[in-house]
Amino acid sequence: MLSNKTKATVKKIPLLKVRAGPRDKEAWGNRLKEELKAMITYVNNNKENDNDWFFITPNADGTQWSGKCWVYHEMQKYEFQFNFEIPITYPVTPFEIVLPELDGKTVKMYR
Repeated sequence: MLSNKTKATVKKIPLLKVRAGPRDKEAWGNRLKEELKAMITYVNNNKENDNDWFFITPNADGTQWSGKCWVYHEMQKYEFQFNFEIPITYPVTPFEIVLPELDGKTVKMYR
């Protein structure tokens, strides 16, 4: 169940209306604009609320993204690089986030 705070945060992010993936050339451009607008809104809201926890950039065609995320635990900052590739069948198929620094270090798979 989502908390009221989470629901309020989600309501501030613009909804994505274009259902297209990288193989839909024209529609993908529109979907990418919506994705970027939503991402910028989310990041700006986080910065306003002093809840900044990641940095992300796409490649030119929006099919590969990379960035850095961080978390504070017991007064220490931990930073992780991450990347993902948008599958050709997106948004039906979810993308897989890769945390290269954690690969092979834990029981769980971070890939």
